[in-house]
Amino acid sequence: MNPKLENQILGIANEHVQGIYTDTLTRFSYVNGGADDFLRFIENPLYTGFAQEILLIRRLLARQKGITQGRHLIDLGPGNGVKALELMQAANFSSYTAVDISTHMLEIARKTHKKVTGVSRAYREMDFSDPGNLQKILHESRQIFLTLLGNTLTNESNIKSYLRRWRTALHNIDAYFLIGLETNDNNDPEQIEAEYNTAENRQLTFRPLEKIGACSSDGVINIQFNRKNQRVEETFTFTSDKWVKVNDQTVLFHKGATVILSITEKPSLRKITEMISKSGWEIVDQENEGNQRLTIIRPCTSPLTHPVL
Repeated sequence: MNPKLENQILGIANEHVQGIYTDTLTRFSYVNGGADDFLRFIENPLYTGFAQEILLIRRLLARQKGITQGRHLIDLGPGNGVKALELMQAANFSSYTAVDISTHMLEIARKTHKKVTGVSRAYREMDFSDPGNLQKILHESRQIFLTLLGNTLTNESNIKSYLRRWRTALHNIDAYFLIGLETNDNNDPEQIEAEYNTAENRQLTFRPLEKIGACSSDGVINIQFNRKNQRVEETFTFTSDKWVKVNDQTVLFHKGATVILSITEKPSLRKITEMISKSGWEIVDQENEGNQRLTIIRPCTSPLTHPVL
């Protein structure tokens, strides 16, 4: 595994036990075996979001096909590539770039797209948690269409800040952004917990700690819906002292230390609409199926008036 990624995982985990939660481990779950875990997770019958998003993509594209004409499709976290395949087959994109931290996930997406014709394609290993990493890709075309699907947005520790940073990165670029998430207007918290409390998901979310030398037997995984913060929290609590050495760093995780493996916010429709507006975007169109929602947004023409949080 990339030593830089190992150091990042250890650094974030160490911050968590100190009560600092400005970053999450979620994106590292898909490296070194995590891609296969993810595929098993989305294929679990308890997880309905994947199929619902496919339906929503078809509905939105039926109405908004015109805005895709000639645009560069930038897929942030392609998953198994099926959603981007739907987009490329139904719309008129000129080119496509998949961006992911996992080379294995990119290879899976590449195989899914092998029969696509008429669209030039590229697959880039890159961490899109920082929009600044993508500046070169963003300026390859002056007309782009970004996608961030499958609840990836709601894995961010601060959704509004993340959207603001993307708004800044897209300054003077003609862009649309398709985001997918699951709202919590009607869901039963127990149903939400059941959706995430599967063997496939437990294995997936523990991957980052596993990569730095921790074992599942070193503690316990807890998955629960935090009603106050309206989000699924997946944590690991060490049940004994554990020394972890990664490259030139050594950290002691004491008994009782807790690391947040993953968070998935489940905002209300009202809250996510407010976050979009306050982060410098406007809604172009949206569709929902149950609690799954797809929204096309674009940067507001007026400049940001609030600092990035």
